[in-house]
Amino acid sequence: MDTCRIILVDDDSDETELFTHALEAAHKVLIQAVCRNYQDLLLVLEEGCPDLILCDLKMPKINGIEVREGLQTWDKYKDIPFVLISGVSPPPSLTKQAAEHDIKAILIKPYSNSGYSQLSEQLVEICLNESMEDAAVSAT
Repeated sequence: MDTCRIILVDDDSDETELFTHALEAAHKVLIQAVCRNYQDLLLVLEEGCPDLILCDLKMPKINGIEVREGLQTWDKYKDIPFVLISGVSPPPSLTKQAAEHDIKAILIKPYSNSGYSQLSEQLVEICLNESMEDAAVSAT
């Protein structure tokens, strides 16, 4: 895999614009689409599945955990790797809840160029790990 195709789900348009530019600048991440909410995400997923979904934890109508729960009810979407992003460190209860829903990571929103570079590397690593697991399963 040369690039990690990501769908970004976040209700804050300023933040999504910043994320898109910063993550794509690393040349290893391609933002396939930006969605403002769960309904937008479902429409975009009909056009094609990404390598990973990066979703804001706190959104007005439905939070990131609830987005994941919704996707898990669809056979064709339940196995897409899912990562939450948050402005603050998650409490242990949220980490446990995320693990129960097969959320691959909860990452902290960066506030610097180097932070976005590190975030990009983490996302690519998650994509690579998932694609290797998929290859191992299909080889058996």
